[in-house]
Amino acid sequence: MILRMRENPWRLMLAVNVAVLIGVFFYKITREPYVPYVHLLVDYHFGFTKRALIGAVVSLFFAQVPVWLVFALSGGVWLITLGLFVAQFRRTFGLDKAHMPLLVFMAGSPFFLKNFMHTLGHFDIYGCALAICLCWCRRVRLLS
Repeated sequence: MILRMRENPWRLMLAVNVAVLIGVFFYKITREPYVPYVHLLVDYHFGFTKRALIGAVVSLFFAQVPVWLVFALSGGVWLITLGLFVAQFRRTFGLDKAHMPLLVFMAGSPFFLKNFMHTLGHFDIYGCALAICLCWCRRVRLLS
């Protein structure tokens, strides 16, 4: 068992990252989402307000914003960003055995997916998803 861990240490890194993500998620959903909830209440009704686009879109569908919507919306965007990150990594490096430690290290770094899980409901992850999409579009245009 120990010999197997020495051959593939990225599996242990992946298990630790998943455990930390699950722990942070359960910690986050038990707390009151004060700031993220307020972000969804802001709209353009009284003029231009910073970060009001998402609140304006939410107000098209909901008269009153439920608290669960904060976690549903941000969790969905988190999963989309994770998928975009893995697709971009696969396109750049490949998902072979040699690059798996790099994928686990990058995705599990405190500054990427763990940070976005801790700030669940804030709008920082939208910028990350947009940056990955723009990088992907630029790369597709260069290859065409």
